[in-house]
Amino acid sequence: MNTIISANDFVLKLIVNTDLEKIKELNRENFQDFINSVTKEELKKGQHDLKSSQYNFHVSNGEEHLIYNTLYNSFIRLEGDEYNDFVLCNTESSLSENLTENGLWISSDIDEFEKIFADYKINCQYKLFVMDRCFETWLLGNRAAYPKDCESDNFYQYAQFYNVSTSDPEKMNAPESITNISMYHLKYLQEMLHSSSLHVNYSKKSPLAVSTEEYYKELKIRVEITEDLHSLASFFDFLSSIFL
Repeated sequence: MNTIISANDFVLKLIVNTDLEKIKELNRENFQDFINSVTKEELKKGQHDLKSSQYNFHVSNGEEHLIYNTLYNSFIRLEGDEYNDFVLCNTESSLSENLTENGLWISSDIDEFEKIFADYKINCQYKLFVMDRCFETWLLGNRAAYPKDCESDNFYQYAQFYNVSTSDPEKMNAPESITNISMYHLKYLQEMLHSSSLHVNYSKKSPLAVSTEEYYKELKIRVEITEDLHSLASFFDFLSSIFL
């Protein structure tokens, strides 16, 4: 395991030649303290059930795994066996102490979302929606954007693997050679939109191609006439309830 960057107090002291409290004060709005819900002694005794932080973001090239935690600003690199221990939350692993210190593993009884609301004294009603896979999975539900002829371009391999116009995008996995299903859904969407009659480019930084009323209507039609995209249907139901 290599720690690339971390908001852990000890790491900050090493990389920044200034007083830690001054750093926190200057960056108070953007700085999130570590939960520190599991001590070294408790880890050694196996007194805590652990889980991965819901803010962990994973990218892999098949050999190395990069894990970035967007809440605690921790960035680590893992290799095969280390990654297996990480996924299984193997508390007997030599990585346990580092993973808990860096906020990548937390106590299973911690609700990180609730903690943020409490820390920042946010008092409002909210509703959580869990996407089945990712945002791009929802966007794959637009049947009108599916290429009519895909045998002669880069989209062919995706169409052969899974047809999202006739089958539920939320149930699409990825080829065995690809470990990150969400990244596969993103690439699938990019190739689909580029090869379609829309002939547009999509990226997370530039989503204008799908930010139209027509695109929204096609997704709405999909969930109304099929049982596909269950998590998107729940979101649409919520929107309908507040805009009645």
